[in-house]
Amino acid sequence: MQIDIDGITASGSILMAVVCALIAHAKGRSVIVWGLLGFVFSCFALVFCLLAEDLSPGARDQREIRNVQRRARERQQGERQRLADLEHRVLGRLDAHDLALGLDTRDVRRPIARGRQGELTSAPSWFYEDRGNTAGPVSKAAILGLLATGNLRHESLVWTEGMSDWRPLGELL
Repeated sequence: MQIDIDGITASGSILMAVVCALIAHAKGRSVIVWGLLGFVFSCFALVFCLLAEDLSPGARDQREIRNVQRRARERQQGERQRLADLEHRVLGRLDAHDLALGLDTRDVRRPIARGRQGELTSAPSWFYEDRGNTAGPVSKAAILGLLATGNLRHESLVWTEGMSDWRPLGELL
């Protein structure tokens, strides 16, 4: 009993060439090149063909979509970081201004005008003490503007019609 090794080897090489060509076609690779590699290198070509990246149009499109989505996420994350940094810088500058002016503009829950007797209401004529002298009449908006610019402080005395005496501005806020 004699086995024809050359025939088995040739048949195996042809079979590997066909298998490699089919896999290469499914992955969008060159059928001829991979078929020849399968014929010459048999199992090695099959393993490499199986491990090769899929280049079929659908797989390429999916890979490109994933890459575009990844880049978009990275850009969005970078934008968020830049905006957070900008917000931090702006708030830091506003806090420095608040500190210099003796204000707290971050406390947005504190109402400016409450409307009770003697509080900072929308009375048309407000007077304030300016370096020992009476100044006014000015509007409520002007009083708040002077406070914001530092020309008035919370300790500055103010008065309007209906108040019995001059009071510190900070008590009326």
